[in-house]
This record gives sequence, C-alpha cells and structure tokens, in this order.
Amino acid sequence: YGFRRFVLCAGYKSEYIDAYYTTKNGTEKLLISKEEKPLNTAGAVKQAESYIQSENFMVMNGDSICRFDLEDFLRFHIESKAQATIALVEPQKEDDYGVAMMDGDNRITEFQEKGKTKDNGYISTGIYLFQKELLSHMPENSEYSIEYDLLPNLIGRELYGYVAKSKLIDIGTPERFRSAGNLIADEVCA
Repeated sequence: YGFRRFVLCAGYKSEYIDAYYTTKNGTEKLLISKEEKPLNTAGAVKQAESYIQSENFMVMNGDSICRFDLEDFLRFHIESKAQATIALVEPQKEDDYGVAMMDGDNRITEFQEKGKTKDNGYISTGIYLFQKELLSHMPENSEYSIEYDLLPNLIGRELYGYVAKSKLIDIGTPERFRSAGNLIADEVCA
C-alpha cells in the first residue's frame, strides 16, 4: 500500500525488537518507541506522539492479522470526517469476542462485552485510523487503553466502523499463534 514510515511501540523485551530491526535494510523508515513501564495500548501510542507526522495515522495491534484494502479504509475514514475509525469484521464465533454496534451511517453506537452480547454486531480487528488531534485527549505517561478508555469515550461523537470483507486471525494465544500459518495459507489460496 505504499507505507514507508512505521513506528513500533515496544514494551516487554523491546531491546530484542530494536536489535532485530537495526540489522534490516529497506526503503521503509522504522522507528521504535520504547516503554520504560507498561502504558497499555493508547498510552504507548501517546508516548510515540513525537514520531507521528501525518494528520491521520493508523494503529495496528500486534496480536492479530486481517487482510483488507487499507486505501479504502483510509478513504472511508476521511470521507466520514471521523476522529477514529475501527476496522471491523463479522464474528466467526459467537462468544469469542465483544462486538461493536453501528447505526445506518456506520457510526458506532455501543460496545458489548464478550459473553454479554445481545445483538448481532461486528468485532474489532485491532486496526484503527485516528486523527492526530485525538492524541491531545490521552493522558501522558499513564496506562491508557484504546479499547476500554479511548473508544468508549468517543461513542456519540465521530467514531465510525469500517466493515472489512475479511477474516480475522487472532494470534494472541500460543495455540492460535501455532495454527495461524495454516489459516493464513488457506486465506491466501481462497
């Protein structure tokens, strides 16, 4: 998709991540923002604020894989005039994930926790587009979560959901990580 600049927010064992990418040569510019203490997802993004140069920027969690058209995702975000846009997919299993509920304009109206879902909704891929202005709403040097602190506070404002026509591959557990290779191969061949 032409991305050339990446910021990795690294906490636990960040020295290994830094050492690994220091030896890589490529056309991409890679910056590493190291957490000295755990800051959670939004706290880590806030700490990396000085590295963020564009008005809109993408954030991706490192424990999932979801392939879809990122250009269309960005286009939707900009055309919606969203402060934040979450890439969503249809759930593959009922109680595995919480869901986001949307109105007819794809504005997110509610989040329902896993195991407590009462309606059909969409699950987050852990891929977000944010306006840089949102960083001013995040506390500095504090644990702060995208999923539990930032996004719920944006409901009723400019928070949108983009429905990706894709599968989500969650590699957040050892079992799922081991099986991810087969899932990726199946998805590529489909």
